[in-house]
This record gives sequence, structure tokens and C-alpha cells, in this order.
Amino acid sequence: MEATKTHIGVVNKKKLKNLKYHIRRTVLALLLAGAIKGVMGATDTKTSGNFELPPDYTTITLDISVDHGTTVSGLAKMYYDESVYPNFKEYCEDIKELNNLEYNYVTPYQSIKMPVIVNKDNVYLNNIYTLETELNDMPLWVDYTIESGDTISSLAYLGAIDSTEAMDNINRICDYNNIANKSIINVGDKIAIINPKIGETKRKIYSLKESLSESLKVSDENEKKGIL
Repeated sequence: MEATKTHIGVVNKKKLKNLKYHIRRTVLALLLAGAIKGVMGATDTKTSGNFELPPDYTTITLDISVDHGTTVSGLAKMYYDESVYPNFKEYCEDIKELNNLEYNYVTPYQSIKMPVIVNKDNVYLNNIYTLETELNDMPLWVDYTIESGDTISSLAYLGAIDSTEAMDNINRICDYNNIANKSIINVGDKIAIINPKIGETKRKIYSLKESLSESLKVSDENEKKGIL
């Protein structure tokens, strides 16, 4: 197939379906090969040496945390687009292959990668890009003067997205500042801590990713179409 840059809005339905089918296959192949690495996974416009996504679209993988009773077909139903994937069963198989799953059942609390194609004008996606750029430019360490009520734990959380990262930050702060006992710090001491703006920005990005994930769900439409 020759490379095409045809705008997705001006091709006829038959060509559009064929175009999206080939996009899906090449995107999946690259995801499996680790060639796409970005937002919640990754983004890219080129999908192979001689094939390119329509200029207004990009590929991403959504990282979805699952609960008890979740199945691959249940997740697929949320994001299945019949104009991109020829049939629902094949989309489920692609998800299983991408995540090295043999069965339809998904282990609780596992993170599942969902391949989707997104318009670059998506407001959530653009805000994520902006914040991630800012995050990459932020200094990791900042100077801080201990105040009354501060603990290493509370300071560690300022630069973290969650409690797990905060626990790691405790050790990093102690090691960086040569603090032998994390329980002993004094008001007025000057130490370096993980930049609080990093934690704040990470939490904003996480929230935007959740919103992006919700915005891409098409489960209600699939319900009406009788897709199970």
C-alpha cells in the first residue's frame, strides 16, 4: 500500500474503512514491538516506513487499572470503534496479544494497555502534552527550610503522585541530605526536597488522563448497537 496523507474527513466510506483497518494493524504491530512509547503508553504519527497516519490523528495506549470481575471483552466494549476494527472479536484478540493474555479473564488490579487512535485536537491530550513538557523542564531538587510540623514523610509526599512514590521519596531525600534518622529534623534546618511542583503536576496529568480515558469510551453507543 502506498503512503497516504489524505485527510480523514474527505475520503469515501470504503476507502476510510480500509485506511483505518491498515492503521490498526500497523499500530498494533508497533505497539507489540515496543516502537510506540508515550502518553499512558505512547504516541506517534508514523506507523511504518511507507505508511503514515492521517495528519489529524495520533496513536496512544491507555493504561487501564482493572477490578474484580473485569474481562477483556468488557474493557474492549468501552473503546471499540467499528470503523477502525473490522470486528469486535478481533479487537479483543488484539488487546489480549498486546498484554500477553491467554484468556478473557483479567487478574484484578492488573494494568491493561488499550490501543486507540485519537484526534490531535483532543483537549485532554493537548493539556497532557503541555504539562508533560513542563514536567520535563522542572528541577528535581529544590532547597527548603524546615518549618514547625514538617516531617520527612510530609515533605516527601509533596513531590509525589501517590503514597507509593512518597515512600520512595522518603529514602531519596534522606540519602540526598545524609539524614541518618528520618524522624529527627529540626525547625530551621535547610535541606533539599523533591520539587513540590513535580508532585502537583503529576497529579494534574493523572487527572487529565482519567478524563481522556472517559472521553474515549463508546460503551453506550456499543450497547445500542448490540455489541457484547
